[in-house]
Amino acid sequence: MILYHLHEYLAKDFLDVEKILKNHSKRRKIPVKAREDYSVKDINKIITLSDESSLADLHLLRGEKLQQAKQYTEAIKDYGNSLKTGLGKDSRYKAEHKLAQCQTKLGEYSAARQSILSCLQSLDSSNLSESNKKRFKKILEETLGKISNKEDREIHQKPVITVKEESSVKGISSCVSITNSPEKGRYAVAKSDIPPGEILALGPPAVFLLNPDDRQKMYEFCLNCLHNVVNIVPCTSCIHVVFCSISCRDQALSTFHKYECEIDLYGERQRGTEDAFNVFMTFKAIVREPLEFFQENFDERTLEYRGSDTLSSQFWNMVTHRDTRDEENLIKAFVITLLNLRILRLTTYCKREETSTGDSLSQTELFIGLLMLRIFMIQDMNSHPVFGLDSRGDKTQVGLENLGSGIYPRVGSYFNHACNPNTIRINVGRMQMLISSSRIKKGEEISDIYSMHYSEISREKRQSWLERNFNFTCRCQACEKDWNSFEKLPTAVTEDLRSKLQVVERGINQSLRSGDLRTTVDLHLRHAALLEDVDNPHSLHVLLRNSFQFACWRYYGGMDEDCVQ
Repeated sequence: MILYHLHEYLAKDFLDVEKILKNHSKRRKIPVKAREDYSVKDINKIITLSDESSLADLHLLRGEKLQQAKQYTEAIKDYGNSLKTGLGKDSRYKAEHKLAQCQTKLGEYSAARQSILSCLQSLDSSNLSESNKKRFKKILEETLGKISNKEDREIHQKPVITVKEESSVKGISSCVSITNSPEKGRYAVAKSDIPPGEILALGPPAVFLLNPDDRQKMYEFCLNCLHNVVNIVPCTSCIHVVFCSISCRDQALSTFHKYECEIDLYGERQRGTEDAFNVFMTFKAIVREPLEFFQENFDERTLEYRGSDTLSSQFWNMVTHRDTRDEENLIKAFVITLLNLRILRLTTYCKREETSTGDSLSQTELFIGLLMLRIFMIQDMNSHPVFGLDSRGDKTQVGLENLGSGIYPRVGSYFNHACNPNTIRINVGRMQMLISSSRIKKGEEISDIYSMHYSEISREKRQSWLERNFNFTCRCQACEKDWNSFEKLPTAVTEDLRSKLQVVERGINQSLRSGDLRTTVDLHLRHAALLEDVDNPHSLHVLLRNSFQFACWRYYGGMDEDCVQ
């Protein structure tokens, strides 16, 4: 009943969500005429503001610009999008012809033949003069004849990312055992010796929020799949998000973004800060599912999840630390819940008869509000940053973009923190994987990291931050023995070992320059094997961890999410 009475106490004047989201009712989509002098960059800026009547011509124009730049794969996407968004009959044959040209350049002859056949049909219904139709038809038929017997070029098989021999816990490797203790709660240990480089956990987020450090990065990553966007596909309603494809846009608009759009939620990200916007992950966690999902799968009295979905079950069983939160922390959780609940009222998520107005809450709103409260406390204790690979610079370097945060039950539920962890976390699109970064002995705990590494910051500052944010005092080896920061760590090794390490390092540099990223990762594993007899703490272990993390990001982070199985 606390939520109910708090809603009554904090009248509209104290938490006026319509004032907070002051632009939630505004829409600024306008018709835009495609101009030949527009660059790809110009079109990407303009297309987010354009109404649906302008999109087809803008996609066609951008496809032409990309084709001229020999970016055939991206041009194919734009030509396809122009045809899907209602391109006029006098332009369809042009798009299909250019599509065939790009497909031919890439050796996609089967697709090119189909595009030419479609072009011939569109040509018949165009307003071209009969003489021009005849001349163009002859060109198309000659082109079709030239490629009629050509076989498609062999497609390079994408690598497969998977957890080997999955254990009884979905998404967790069979070499991992999940156990419990009063001191540690749930935690993971090695069933057998685990070499570095093994994928130990892999899975999607229960919920994530695109919320980059730099608000302008909102226009570089797909709201639905987090893919880096070259060909912007705009939302059909709001102007502050982009998608990598029409299918991603339609999927988002049929679920969570429908309601975000109704209040122009991402307009608030352009006005506010990253930290403030992060509270809306709770809102998204609700609206990504219809109201009926919660009514059918939860006990309205106990809020116990009764459904059969494994990921949802893992999510709703994550820790909240509600009993150990102080009064100030609990008040914060209730106020943020109320903020999200009142924002939900501005949308069509609940039917009108299921909501109240003014200072009271309906039973449905109270039920959703209590779920929101639990979600926020799970988020508060379990969210991980989501990174994307920025590979635009030197290929021997790696840059990471902080794209926001997500809740990953398969990692967050089972792997405890250590300031000298034996794993690294990598994102592949929305997916997250946990990879062993050193040899883990049978029976040894497998650890993640929630704060900064011991080599980067003092024990006092690490422990203070962990106590404040996660309600525990770290008792890892680095804390118990108060290991030094990096500049004070030992550096000495034998000349024989140093010589062997230098050979491996030269191989790593060479493989990076040549773009052979699989070899780069494998050489890091050889590097790790050489260091197994060097006692921790040591500067070389820290350098290897950082370099191995870089190599894994270069190798895995640049892959498509569909590589994950």
